[in-house]
Amino acid sequence: MHAFPSTGDAKNIWEDLKEENTSMLAKIVGYPVIGLIFIGSLGGFFWLDVAYGVAVAVGLPNLIVAVIA
Repeated sequence: MHAFPSTGDAKNIWEDLKEENTSMLAKIVGYPVIGLIFIGSLGGFFWLDVAYGVAVAVGLPNLIVAVIA
């Protein structure tokens, strides 16, 4: 199971953020996301990707139901 985004995804985001016409908001949000992706790839050794997958598959729907209900 590989639920967490790959380092290739992070590198693509990095290249897009380096472009001159990228908005400041995208850069402010994007650079920390890149860091989280790289930390997550290191955490794959400790099954962090499984925890991420469970959080997305179980936690997110429960959160949405709680907000709507």
